Amino acid sequence: MADRNHRSSELIRSIRAFKRNQTALIGFALLSVVFLFCLIGPFIMSYDPTDQDLRKRYDAPSLKSGHLFGTDSYGRDVLSRVVHGTRISLVLALSAVSISAVIGSFIGIIVALKGGILDYLATEFVNFLMAFPTLLVGLIMLAVLGSGYNNLLITLSFVFTYRFIRLSRSFALGIKGKTYIEAARAIGVGDLRIVFRHILPNIIGGLVAIGSLWIAAAILAAAGLSFLGIGIQPPTPSLGNMVRTGMLDITIAPWVTMFPGLAILIVVLAFNMVGDGIRDAVDPKLRS
Repeated sequence: MADRNHRSSELIRSIRAFKRNQTALIGFALLSVVFLFCLIGPFIMSYDPTDQDLRKRYDAPSLKSGHLFGTDSYGRDVLSRVVHGTRISLVLALSAVSISAVIGSFIGIIVALKGGILDYLATEFVNFLMAFPTLLVGLIMLAVLGSGYNNLLITLSFVFTYRFIRLSRSFALGIKGKTYIEAARAIGVGDLRIVFRHILPNIIGGLVAIGSLWIAAAILAAAGLSFLGIGIQPPTPSLGNMVRTGMLDITIAPWVTMFPGLAILIVVLAFNMVGDGIRDAVDPKLRS
């Protein structure tokens, strides 16, 4: 009961600290606007993101024409494509980081608890993978699996799973020697109960804080892989392949590249601002 009350009071203090962080609140407001547009955008847009009209190719942004962000080389509305591309990027990144957080955190905590050869092998394997850049791992996996949304989701989930293994292991090692953990072991409490009752509730804040920053990293990775032509494939709109397509005609229609690029910038910046705010709020040493 005392441990539960302590966690509740820590949560309240963290929420209050987050509310005092102006940068985090600005990021949260930006994310709220982005999520709102992604949620209602497909229902209010005048144009389908894949509809082509070659008579309107490279129309400049204009209120009069109805194309607020202009059109691309196929006469497709850039605004509707940016909204749909942002929606796909958010769903992809949130799904990949959520899957990797669940799998990676569980594995990391278990190997930290067990120790010995299991911990050694897991640590060395993760260190080996961490030596490779994210995009390189993504390139190798997609070269084997093939391009497309589902394979991109599998790739990003794998990339962030071993990062969560490393993170959760370090958190778990920091508290596995605590008195309440030793007391639970002494009375015969099983590993799974220790994980879900004693360890996970005490490290969840740190996992959420770092995970929110990794969502931004996942969006960038997905955009980078799509830009290279091995991620989400046309005509499905994604921010990465929109930037790639627009680069071919950037001198005559810069808006085709500019608007999806700005969307990536805003979403990544917002997640970083919120992630920094959560990190500062959950760490007692960083609370203002």
